[in-house]
Amino acid sequence: MRYFFSFLFVFAVGKAQAAQLQVVNESGQPIAGASVLVGVSQEKGLQLKTDLNGTVILPDDLKSTQPITISAASYLTTTFQDISLENIILQIEREDSRNIIEVRGRTTNFGDLKKDGKVDFALVYPGLRERQLAQFDIESVINADSDILEILTEKLIIPSNLTLPEQRESYVLPITLSKPVYRISFKQPSNYRMMALHGQFPLKQIISDVRGGKSFYEVINHFRFLSGGQRDITVNNAISDQDIPVNQFNLDKKIIVQGPELGPDMVMFSFPLANQADMFFATDVKRITPGQSVSLVLPTATDGSELVSVIMPKSEAEKIGGIRQDLMQSGDQFLYPLKVIFAGISQFFKFFGGDLRENSGSGGLSLARHDDIYSNPVFLDIIPRPKVYTDILQMIMPRELLNVDPVTTFAILYEIIRVDKGDFILERSFKLWEVIQMGWTDEISLPSVIDLDPKKHYRWEVLFMGRSSNGKKGSGAYFLDGITHVTRNSLDF
Repeated sequence: MRYFFSFLFVFAVGKAQAAQLQVVNESGQPIAGASVLVGVSQEKGLQLKTDLNGTVILPDDLKSTQPITISAASYLTTTFQDISLENIILQIEREDSRNIIEVRGRTTNFGDLKKDGKVDFALVYPGLRERQLAQFDIESVINADSDILEILTEKLIIPSNLTLPEQRESYVLPITLSKPVYRISFKQPSNYRMMALHGQFPLKQIISDVRGGKSFYEVINHFRFLSGGQRDITVNNAISDQDIPVNQFNLDKKIIVQGPELGPDMVMFSFPLANQADMFFATDVKRITPGQSVSLVLPTATDGSELVSVIMPKSEAEKIGGIRQDLMQSGDQFLYPLKVIFAGISQFFKFFGGDLRENSGSGGLSLARHDDIYSNPVFLDIIPRPKVYTDILQMIMPRELLNVDPVTTFAILYEIIRVDKGDFILERSFKLWEVIQMGWTDEISLPSVIDLDPKKHYRWEVLFMGRSSNGKKGSGAYFLDGITHVTRNSLDF
């Protein structure tokens, strides 16, 4: 049986049978020796261990519903709230390894790049599976680092998964751009399908707009994506020479998106997704304003396509690429626009990966996913930041939407590690705990299963997930299949 996500599958059983619980991994294989805590703490609950088949027998005298927390070596601690104690299968995923595995390679086959006033680049990233897509969480797969590119004696911070083929352009003075190698750090050994997406942006237009005071999100529609290529990579140890051509297919299929009505304080972005063997790849991104029709591109040959649209507060969008010009040294003014663009590319993907670090004000985002790429998206309200107490997580539920069924309230605890690299601060996030409640709730009781170090930095992220009433249904271990609406926010502490 194929499993996508950590949740339960309930079997019908006769009353004479003792209830049995089985713990499996993401491939449906049983996990022997897993710790199963039934209850709110080790002192007040029942502690069990799974056998070679990954199973435990639940005593008949237990209450009808209990929180169940599963932990096992190399797996993420996961709590399932209010579980009905019948025959069930609970699935848990592998934990984030602290031993980051780095993959390197070049992006190739850009062709003859002439001096045309456009900067050519490539973005390298892995495909997302259904579960990761539901959270829109690319940082659950990789940790993107940064590299330093020197131009005319000045330093630019460049995302490590971005490459620049060698090219010469004019920017007041002739400049040469060259960063042929990408680096990506994976959190888990596995098989990955990688995409290298070839894009361009007009150099002088971007410079003019940024110098005129525009933020990164206001110039993102100048980015044009042309073609791409893929490579399957098996990641067990650090590897190099994983080159990916960018000319295997053209992005020649166009779809038109029209912006819905939004409040003046909201900004919307849309991403077309290409589905290839149940792996999803974003192939374009554009900002969409209310009433505006914008064209996005996809490859013609896919197993299907759909659209993900995201809204966020304008105040948050303005922080993307936000290098304060009044704090720049006079010597930095020359390359200031390029610094904004490359910082924006890095921060843009970190933001959608859950990097919502401000502890005050309104942050967060809301996501709508729809198979009908020609329909206008409808969004759940962006939820406020959660409130965190010793044993309780409190949040405000979004208003329900017509034809969107509430599915789950999902909470994730991360440890946040920030490393001073001299020219920039590198942030890495590692999942410590997932807490899952079916349906939507404004409060989650937290069992005493994780000890927090007051000297470390943590983040609670809360997601409310819903599914279109008329769309694909999910059930059991597949319950995240077909999730169409997500609203989320987070709090650092």
